[in-house]
Amino acid sequence: KQAAAAIAEADAVVFVVDGRAGLSAADREIADWLLHHRRESRSRSKKNRGNSEDDGGDSYEKPIVLAVNKCESAQSIRDAREFWELGIEP
Repeated sequence: KQAAAAIAEADAVVFVVDGRAGLSAADREIADWLLHHRRESRSRSKKNRGNSEDDGGDSYEKPIVLAVNKCESAQSIRDAREFWELGIEP
């Protein structure tokens, strides 16, 4: 609920992951949650075009930026490619 409240007040979501540790189950879970709630919001807005009422749910339609931290070397930059599996597109 805290994350949903923070997202509701934000203009964008910056999801920071640890490039040295690699892709974790927690990273996948958070990315899935973010993408699910964004998709839910998009489908709801398509159904409700012209309806300006806010349903008060925890869905949002904001950009998600994936930041892979701790990738200073050329090898770690190559390793960071695994984070594309999360499905967060630029």
